[in-house]
Amino acid sequence: MTPYCTPLITYLASTPISISPQDKMRNKYALVIDAIAKMPFGTTPFTSLTRYIYAACEPITGKVHIDQTGAMLITSISGNKYLFILHDGDSNYIDDVSIPSLSKLQILQAYQSSHSLLKSRGIQPRLQCIDNEVSTILKQFMHKENIDFQVRLASIH
Repeated sequence: MTPYCTPLITYLASTPISISPQDKMRNKYALVIDAIAKMPFGTTPFTSLTRYIYAACEPITGKVHIDQTGAMLITSISGNKYLFILHDGDSNYIDDVSIPSLSKLQILQAYQSSHSLLKSRGIQPRLQCIDNEVSTILKQFMHKENIDFQVRLASIH
């Protein structure tokens, strides 16, 4: 149990709150949120803990996901019709690059742009999750940058 949950659990244990059998099957965080919502106004247990910040240690995986959107209904004034989206799982950073087409070179340029942005901020992708339609030139670029890739099935991504 994380340290910041202890005052809340203590408060909840001393406060009579009825919990149905269906609620016991739900996620423990949902129960806590429901319990806070049921508290009378001004009795939240966090009033004296607002200055504290607790950090959790999470393993760095280096996992990055990419995908492209379908065609937008209206082409932008700069001629772009698609979005290339990159999501870094460790920092939860999402980068998008507008591209005019889904050609192999356009996707490669968008990936290189997003990749250089991540590297400039100290993030080195190690595992790239890609869909099954990725070109070989993008795979070659990943190999050159020492990035492993994991191909996802079209039905999963």
